[in-house]
Amino acid sequence: MFGVGFPREALDLVRVALGAQALLALGGSVYLALYVAGEDDYRSNGTTRWDAYDAKGLTLSAIAMGLAVTVLALALVAWPRKRFFPALGLAGIVAAALIFVAFFANTLN
Repeated sequence: MFGVGFPREALDLVRVALGAQALLALGGSVYLALYVAGEDDYRSNGTTRWDAYDAKGLTLSAIAMGLAVTVLALALVAWPRKRFFPALGLAGIVAAALIFVAFFANTLN
């Protein structure tokens, strides 16, 4: 039952694609967290972007969604199931959009 719905030859490619999606989602989430924790360039008093901008809920949502996509993609690397790929694709798009909007919201002056 391992790799239901995939020919044996395609399973390695599927795992690489899922691993890449997990890595991108994790990288975006971690970078966003580090970016928000960093000092705001427009303020010279050491204020972080977290304190400077009112985008805390959006930022936390983006990081959580990115981490959820990472976990789901890694789970599908271990147990690939074709029926979950559309949901993972949609979740990946939503996570990427949220991370982008959170970056933008933490740079508005």
